Amino acid sequence: MTLAELDDLKMKYVIGVKPGDHKYLFDWIKQTKAKELLITKDKVKHTFHYYHDVPLNDEHYDYRANVIEY
Repeated sequence: MTLAELDDLKMKYVIGVKPGDHKYLFDWIKQTKAKELLITKDKVKHTFHYYHDVPLNDEHYDYRANVIEY
């Protein structure tokens, strides 16, 4: 099932992306300032980066996503 089909069904979803499969997206976020959240728990530091309204790829530039990088 494609993301467009999920949208047509008004479904919510979370997808995982990898740099090799989504080079355009990762190149885009490298050039964009992220909102950053740092959490320390049990002496372990967790860093999250949040990007809003990111184009998923160059073929479907109008298809936008929010990205959380951990």
